[in-house]
Amino acid sequence: FSVQYEGRPTALKIAKNKMGLEQNSIEANRSLYQRHPNIVIPLIDYDESNTPPVWVHMEKAKKINKNRFYELTDIPFEWFENIIRYEDNRRNPVDSEDSFFTFDLEYEERVLLKSRNKFLMDVLELVANFDLMGGDIARIQNWGEYKGKAVLIDVGFNSQIMAKKI
Repeated sequence: FSVQYEGRPTALKIAKNKMGLEQNSIEANRSLYQRHPNIVIPLIDYDESNTPPVWVHMEKAKKINKNRFYELTDIPFEWFENIIRYEDNRRNPVDSEDSFFTFDLEYEERVLLKSRNKFLMDVLELVANFDLMGGDIARIQNWGEYKGKAVLIDVGFNSQIMAKKI
């Protein structure tokens, strides 16, 4: 929920169940923000008294739609979604939530787009580095705008949490 912090609106995520605690643990990982500061909403603080943390405190992003995503990233959201899901399936075909996903861009278009779009390359690296679920990353609801950039506002779901089926 939204809380005022130093005169600005911020977001406080409080775990309601075991899955929320696991997700907070991922979102409290400072290396995630250090390695990918341009695509993840900044972390302000987190509960260091409990393991896993009960709460995480983050900057607040404006909600965006697919058109705004395109304006900020120079990539149509439908293409972004397709590439993320396709790459997720390639990376982990057995466990992927998109195991039956088919890609509708030609191979050459995929290679060209990936090589020319730094934002897309950074997101693919983030997904691989932190074992995030492509299907989760490929949802417009998990993206927002912060300081004029598209940022991921929900990074707490990975294949380990999915496998636990908490």
